[in-house]
Amino acid sequence: MDAAIITISSQIMTLKIYESKTRMVEETLQFRVSIGHDIYHAGLIELTTLKEMCRGLEGFRLKLEEFAIKEALVFATASIREAENALYVKDYVYNRTGFSWYWLDNAEERQYHQLAVADHVPDYQKRLREGALLVDIGSGSIQLTMYQQEKLLFSQHVKLGPLRIQEVVTRMENQIDRHQDLIEDYILSKIESLQPIIESTKELKHLIVFGTDLKAFNQLFQAYDQLTVDHFHEVYIQLHEKEPRAFATEFQVSRVEYLQLLPSVIILKLMLQWTNASQLHRSESDLCDGLIAAQNERALLAFEQDLMTAVWRIAERFQCSKLNNDAVLMYATRVFDQTEDIHNLSNRERLLLQIACILRNIGNLVSMNHHYLHSYYLINEMEVIGLSNREKQIIAHCVRYHSSLTPLNDTLHFQTLPEQQAVIIGKLTAILRIADALDDSRQQKISRVNVTIEKQNVHLDLYSNDEITLESWVLSNKASYFECVFGMNFTFKEIRSNVLA
Repeated sequence: MDAAIITISSQIMTLKIYESKTRMVEETLQFRVSIGHDIYHAGLIELTTLKEMCRGLEGFRLKLEEFAIKEALVFATASIREAENALYVKDYVYNRTGFSWYWLDNAEERQYHQLAVADHVPDYQKRLREGALLVDIGSGSIQLTMYQQEKLLFSQHVKLGPLRIQEVVTRMENQIDRHQDLIEDYILSKIESLQPIIESTKELKHLIVFGTDLKAFNQLFQAYDQLTVDHFHEVYIQLHEKEPRAFATEFQVSRVEYLQLLPSVIILKLMLQWTNASQLHRSESDLCDGLIAAQNERALLAFEQDLMTAVWRIAERFQCSKLNNDAVLMYATRVFDQTEDIHNLSNRERLLLQIACILRNIGNLVSMNHHYLHSYYLINEMEVIGLSNREKQIIAHCVRYHSSLTPLNDTLHFQTLPEQQAVIIGKLTAILRIADALDDSRQQKISRVNVTIEKQNVHLDLYSNDEITLESWVLSNKASYFECVFGMNFTFKEIRSNVLA
């Protein structure tokens, strides 16, 4: 059975038709459109560009009819949402073509890019073991992600894409003699703070470059069957030394493509300098490929492991107690699993609860007073590959309400949330508050918990050989919100661990 995915990015719209079981691509169509130029130049998408978008999508519709596919999944990238008229654009396109799309935020988009690369780059896992810096170049931003021994070390999003830089340079070109110097200075001003972090990583062998809008870059290096660091430096020297018109003529790129090419090449030159990587790889896989690869559950599981690694690193950076986090994580997971019949939440929501357990106290580094509010604000401002903005908001609210504040005494804020999201937050928060109470002394006194559900009662057995008066008192206070959310009585009992058979 055939299926289809359409992606709309700053410079290109792509349709891929694939066999749903094997995920083999059968047909690819692309339609170039200057959405990004409009956004970075004027702040909104112009009417002429809108009409071009509709023309391209109508062509995609004809191809879908050839394959007897009624509907395609359509995704638009985060950069397009920056347009001031983004919502009106979506409505305009839907009314004229019948296509509506899902907005990808940056973290989702970057995850799909990495899924595509993992699916298309030979020996990908081996390269991560040997140490790799992934450079994901989009029209308006880049994502730098570092792996060593297959473990995620670092990931940073920077609003520094070629199209965004091109617009800055175009405004200043009458004031400069050399575009290269201006672009390099501009790029350095934005990413110089990352240099010590990247340079401190030893044994980084590979640099892998990919992205949605790298047409000019791929065209520049297509003559090389296998791109090497030496090949790259040869091209960079010519790009740096030759006049723009002479370079464009020799390598058959337009002036516009030349201006978009410069930032990508300069960024890679800096990354090669900072990492001393000996091998350079480029992948022509795109966002569509990643969305298709995401249908492989094993691939998604690997990214969940990366996500948890990133979350633990955040907690470490904010000096959170690992012993306390481990204990609360264990309690929360146990309660979640044993109350499945009353909360009816998914495995993905279980993961969000676990992340909330680990990040709930990061606000202490800002101030111990109202730390839960500081944690909430910090999480909302973070960007972690693999978490959508909606998921991040759920985690942030669970953290906001894990301590003294609850949705019941924060109604003005809580009522602004969509109803379905508010229910999920309420359930996860109720479980998190119970788990947090069980290690209120931060001494991990409770070795195990067990939940039993009978009629209208949820009962918790707490196994411990220590004095848990504080935990019991805090648990009694926090249990009322659990009862409110689930409409059931909550009881608990202390059991000495040494009485276990």
